[in-house]
Amino acid sequence: MAGNSPVLLVSTLIVSAISAFASIAAWWVNHEKLRLDLYNRRFDVYRRTLAFYHELEAAEKGPPEQGKTAWVDSPELRQMQLAFISAYRESQFLFDDGSRIFDLLKQMHSDSIGMIGHIRYIIPNVSSLGPIASIDAYNDYMSRLHRVEATIPELEKRMSPYLNFHRLSFWNALQEGAME
Repeated sequence: MAGNSPVLLVSTLIVSAISAFASIAAWWVNHEKLRLDLYNRRFDVYRRTLAFYHELEAAEKGPPEQGKTAWVDSPELRQMQLAFISAYRESQFLFDDGSRIFDLLKQMHSDSIGMIGHIRYIIPNVSSLGPIASIDAYNDYMSRLHRVEATIPELEKRMSPYLNFHRLSFWNALQEGAME
């Protein structure tokens, strides 16, 4: 130990401190990158759901029945429906079970299939149905439509804790803990 100088000890401590700081900074950057990636995946679920909802809404408010039957076979609808199905399936891995986001999207998926099926198969053949069956089919369609319309505000409410990027910050959580 006689050969160790104070300068060597101090420089070793400084290099160790710098290395520790660099490691902590790298961990923080990786943590924030992971958080941003998760945020982007979750927001993409919302974006694809919203796009599909708008497509369903436009069809409902748009063309008369003859145009609707052509719409259900359009490549645009098929593309948006596939994107929504993918988002709905991914949601089970991106959100806690307690959020029930997956269940909400599952119900929207079921209702949208029923709505599209109604337009594709019931509307063209409505004259062959009896009056009671026609009314029942229409009521079922309207129930599905109302549930789909109610999905977006409920989805926004359930997703908001996951999509408030600023509130989820590691540093904000530390600051809130220090203020209490």
